[in-house]
Amino acid sequence: MRHSVRAFTDRLVSKEQIEKAIDYARHAASSKNMQPWRIAICQGSILQTLSKELIEAVYSGQKPAAELGESKENPIPDLYMDRARQCGYSLFQHKGIERHDKVARMEHWCENYRFFGASTVIFFYYDLSLPQHCLIDMGIFLERLMHSLEQQGLASCPQASLSSFPDIVNKHIKMPQELSPLFGLSLGYEDKDAHVNQFCTEKLAPKEITNWFS
Repeated sequence: MRHSVRAFTDRLVSKEQIEKAIDYARHAASSKNMQPWRIAICQGSILQTLSKELIEAVYSGQKPAAELGESKENPIPDLYMDRARQCGYSLFQHKGIERHDKVARMEHWCENYRFFGASTVIFFYYDLSLPQHCLIDMGIFLERLMHSLEQQGLASCPQASLSSFPDIVNKHIKMPQELSPLFGLSLGYEDKDAHVNQFCTEKLAPKEITNWFS
């Protein structure tokens, strides 16, 4: 069963493996065949540079960009925020991080910007002028990509956090101006000895997400 991996080995992923996954993902369904996805694949020194500058932004107190659709006027409903908080709380418990341990919490957050040790990161770009329903297409593309990676023995972790500092990302990844980084995907070989990778989130049962009508 696929799960988000938060610790990778340093084993490199080949170009052929990534291209195979992309070839599978590109057949994802999309509204009117618009195929809104565009990706940037990063390996090597650019990841080190991005990691350094992103972590510096966190420690300097730089305010992250608002997530797509996020605003004070349009807060996330409590139902979904409660699930997000429970996920975070459970992960802290699993890692032994106390609620008031600010140093450990900050280090935990910065692991996002070390890409959990992954040798490859894919940034997903999106034209924000597109209608919102095209975001569904992005999700389908992402899921197919992760599935193909899994079939090749690779692990991954999708990260909305990798779009938190778009100016830093855009400084080093030169994509068309109309495109914005939407999220990232860290990928590689899972470190099966890492305690953090034993963490699994609870999922709602089918009956909790389904309504039947006839």
